[in-house]
Amino acid sequence: MESGEKIFAKPEESDYNFDADEEGFVRFGDVSNRFIPRMQVQYSSRYLTGVGETPDLSEGLRVKKSDVGNYHVMRIHKDDIPEFVRRYNKYEEERKKLFSGE
Repeated sequence: MESGEKIFAKPEESDYNFDADEEGFVRFGDVSNRFIPRMQVQYSSRYLTGVGETPDLSEGLRVKKSDVGNYHVMRIHKDDIPEFVRRYNKYEEERKKLFSGE
């Protein structure tokens, strides 16, 4: 990777096409697999709940969470996916800077 190269490429509009239910919600697992591919959904779903040291990146977004932490049933509204991805990418860039000493 070249010095100064962005870690995450900005997704194209077509990247946000998912099968939504009648209310416009999509499976968070599908979103995670596309935009957080190096992380299993059981771990990436923590970004919707803020479990432990993981920040809750879903504040103000339309999400359906499980009361018992069942990541298989978690959903996010299709129109909120770009904002969630933006927040996740920003968090990861800041985290990488912290650990690289920049």
